[in-house]
Amino acid sequence: MQIKLEALSASLGKSLLPIYLIGGEDPWLTQDATNTIYNAAKKQHFRPQSTQYIEKDSQWSELIQSAQNGSLFDDKKLYKLSLKKNTISKAGQAILSQFAERMDTILLIQCQKFSAADKKAVWFKKINTFSTIIDIWPLFP
Repeated sequence: MQIKLEALSASLGKSLLPIYLIGGEDPWLTQDATNTIYNAAKKQHFRPQSTQYIEKDSQWSELIQSAQNGSLFDDKKLYKLSLKKNTISKAGQAILSQFAERMDTILLIQCQKFSAADKKAVWFKKINTFSTIIDIWPLFP
């Protein structure tokens, strides 16, 4: 589901979803969206974990390993992922669809501004079916 930044707080007030994908070129607004999600997740007792940078396919498995290395005290986890490119491989899509079914983990994924081609891409359409996508537009064009 795609929402505007202005609707994010209301959406989080209803329920938290397992995956949030934030794309945009305005660092302040991107950080504002990130903070809004973090704060809503903390109220629901999610604990922030590591930030992972995904630059190649093999790094998706590191996310799985990190999520499986649980702690007795961290039953709800919040991971932040940063994508170098606005593409998610089939392996990455499969891993994200596994996380979409977990209610004990939230993935907050940041990437660059979504282009028209990104929005038509297979990975974007697939992610859109099980996550919240926030497209950040700059305050001043």
